[in-house]
Amino acid sequence: MAIEKEAHKVLDGKRVNVRKRGEKFAWTRLMPDDEWYPRAAPKTIRPARWNWADCHKMLQEIATSPIPGADRRFIILVHDDTEEMMGTAPGALIGMTILNPGEALKAHRHNSFAIYHVIQGVGFDVMQNDDDPDPTKIEWSKGDTWLCPAWTYHQHVNDGDEQAIILTVQDFPLLAAQRNLIFEEPRGPENIRLVSKKFVPHRDTAGSFKVDI
Repeated sequence: MAIEKEAHKVLDGKRVNVRKRGEKFAWTRLMPDDEWYPRAAPKTIRPARWNWADCHKMLQEIATSPIPGADRRFIILVHDDTEEMMGTAPGALIGMTILNPGEALKAHRHNSFAIYHVIQGVGFDVMQNDDDPDPTKIEWSKGDTWLCPAWTYHQHVNDGDEQAIILTVQDFPLLAAQRNLIFEEPRGPENIRLVSKKFVPHRDTAGSFKVDI
């Protein structure tokens, strides 16, 4: 570790926004705790259901459309009561991926875990951690469930003769609420990005349906 011996030179040559000692930030305030608790209490979550007929219809719609710059066909089950989290439940998200025969997702990873359950079809996943010398192939078929740990490269591959539909459970909303949801997509350290309003994973990734681990 290098130590800068002349601290005053750290910002030399850089444009800097200076906030002077004692200056107040307009977006901060102090609040008594008995006022904070009622405001911090989240909205009550009502019971909910997402009908399979609606999910299947939407999956079929996106399965027959050309990939619009994105590298997957994925829908998310959103409960409006989760408000800013945009989750299926507070801190958790359920999504569904559909893959046509012969399709595969581009290798990617994120700091969220993913639990997968196969609703339809057969195929396999290719996963690899930084410390793994070789990737692991996990074959799956209808009814199987498997885990992809956080920050593990992975990609779904449909090698069957029918559409594959995979249900996914992730902690995306919790990480996003902490402003700490990170993606690497496509594979490559130069593509590690924090998810924000200026960066949406899967956008503008033409040619993504290929196996590249």
